[in-house]
Amino acid sequence: MDHSSRRDPQREALAYLQNHAFFEFACGSGKDLFMNNIDCLQRSFEQVPLTNRMQQCGQSSLAVNDNSCPSTMDVTDCVKQQIMQACGQSAGAAACGKNTFKETND
Repeated sequence: MDHSSRRDPQREALAYLQNHAFFEFACGSGKDLFMNNIDCLQRSFEQVPLTNRMQQCGQSSLAVNDNSCPSTMDVTDCVKQQIMQACGQSAGAAACGKNTFKETND
């Protein structure tokens, strides 16, 4: 069966961008941060999967429009807050990528 006719090209493109951005961080400059937090991240996502967390934070679809970036960043920040509560600040940054990571001198 040919599944290509059921695919939404816009949704596929956005999903690709999200995955690319995450892996660029987790496999590059954020690798140590991600690996140092992998155990707690896995436990957290086993309890509440990422897609469920995103929906709880207000993401209803993967649509590209004028409000896509601000609303997506709001969802990302909400998920980051959940992960920070469960695993700590560095885990929130590791889960949400370089756009949410701010180094501190604490």
